[in-house]
Amino acid sequence: MDPSPRFLTALPVYNEHSHVNPVLDEVIRYSGDVLVVDDGSTDDSVAVIDELALSTPLIRFFRNQDNEGLVPAQSRAIAAATGQYVHLAAADDMILPGFYATAIKLLEQYPDAGLFTGDSLLFDGTTGSFVGVRPIVMPRFKPGYLSPANVYRALPHSDNWILTGASVIRINALRNSGGLDKQLETFADGFLTRKVALTYGYCYAPKFVSTWMIFPTSASHSRVLDPKKAAALQEAAYVRLSQDPIFPAWYPARFANNLRFASARLALMQKPVDIPTVATLGGRTSIDEAALTFILKVLRGALGRLIATAWLCLRLRPYRLHDLATTFIFRKLFTRTGVARKIATGDRM
Repeated sequence: MDPSPRFLTALPVYNEHSHVNPVLDEVIRYSGDVLVVDDGSTDDSVAVIDELALSTPLIRFFRNQDNEGLVPAQSRAIAAATGQYVHLAAADDMILPGFYATAIKLLEQYPDAGLFTGDSLLFDGTTGSFVGVRPIVMPRFKPGYLSPANVYRALPHSDNWILTGASVIRINALRNSGGLDKQLETFADGFLTRKVALTYGYCYAPKFVSTWMIFPTSASHSRVLDPKKAAALQEAAYVRLSQDPIFPAWYPARFANNLRFASARLALMQKPVDIPTVATLGGRTSIDEAALTFILKVLRGALGRLIATAWLCLRLRPYRLHDLATTFIFRKLFTRTGVARKIATGDRM
C-alpha cells in the first residue's frame, strides 16, 4: 500500500518498550504515517521510539510528562490527526497483512460508512496461547456495508461486532460523533464505534486483520474483573447511552446485560476461577448468583465453566443460538484461521 498522509495510525504507549518496536515496524510496513503518544513512560520506551523516529520521517512523536491514561493519549493523537482515516492501535497488538488495504478499499467503495472493521485473533498475552476469535457473531459473511438501519435491526441480538484494534475510522465520523469520552474510560472506544455505526453504518470484511493480546493485568481487564469497578462502568455506560438519542431507549438495559455477560465470561477464564467474582459479575438476581456458585463448586474444571457459561447465555441472552451456530459453521468451512494464526505468531508469508 502506498503510504499517504490521508491515513494515520495513532499509537499510545506506556511502559511498553518490548512491544513498541515490533508494532511500529508492522505499521510502517503496511501503512505509512504513525503518530505515537508516549503517556509518561518510566521505562526506556521513549529511547526506543526516538531511535525509530530518527530512521524514518513517517513517525511523529508526542510525549506526555505524566501518565494521563489511555483515552487522553488517544484523544491527543486524534486531535493532531490529518487526512481521512485513523486506526487506534495498541502497542501490544499486531497488524496482519492486508488490513489497511482492505479497510481503505471498502471505505472508498462505500463513502457513507463511518468505519471499517474486520476479524481479530485473540492470544493470551502471558503464555502466547491462542484464546479465540472476535467478533463472536459475524455481522455478514462477505465484505460489504451495513447501513444504520441494518445496525439498528441487529442491535437487539448482538452489539459486539467492532473491535477497535481491528478497525479503521473515518476522521470526520469520529469527530462528528464527539470523539472519545474520558468519563467512560475503558468503554470510551466501544461507545464511540457503536455511535458511529448507528449514525453512518460501517463496512465489514470476514478477514483476520489484527491480533489482540489479552493481559490479566491490563487496565480494561482489571476494571471488568473488579465487581465494584465493573458496576461503576455499567452505571456510567448506562447513563451515557440513555442520554444520547442515537441509541434506542431499550438499549442501555440490553447493553448492561451484555457487559455483565462479558465480565463474567472473562472471570470464568481465570485460573483458578474466582467463584464469588463470577457469581457477582454474572448474576442479575440472587437466584443467578446461587446457581453460578453451585455449578462452579460442584462441577470443577472445564465442565463447570461450560455449564456456567450456558447459564449466563440462558439468563443474559447476549447472542442468538442461530447466529452463533452460523458463524461457527462459516468459520469452520471458509475461514483460514490456522493460516492467520501462523502469520500472527511469526511464520510470515
